[in-house]
Amino acid sequence: MNSRRLVRDFATLPASSETFIYFSQAMLISRRVARTASRQRAEQGRWAAAA
Repeated sequence: MNSRRLVRDFATLPASSETFIYFSQAMLISRRVARTASRQRAEQGRWAAAA
């Protein structure tokens, strides 16, 4: 429900709807990248402690 503006058609212009879609996708991608980066840091820290 983080992109609830996409559920209803509040925008009168198609360009506004398109902007909301781009913004929503940017939020999803940035969260995935951040989650992947934090996992990689945790893996590196685990291996550094074992070495």
